[in-house]
Amino acid sequence: MNTLDAIYNRRSIRQFTDEAVGEEQIDILLHAAFSAPTVANAQPLGLVPYGLEFIH
Repeated sequence: MNTLDAIYNRRSIRQFTDEAVGEEQIDILLHAAFSAPTVANAQPLGLVPYGLEFIH
């Protein structure tokens, strides 16, 4: 799936399971979040995933 397909075919899911998200998946998502551009390159981003240490 390319980026445009992902954007155009996205959907909101409001039914969640109790299945845990693996640490590898969290690492991938955090890397993508930190790689995302910010307005005027301000980089005011700080994330603290539940159950993990502060990541900066």
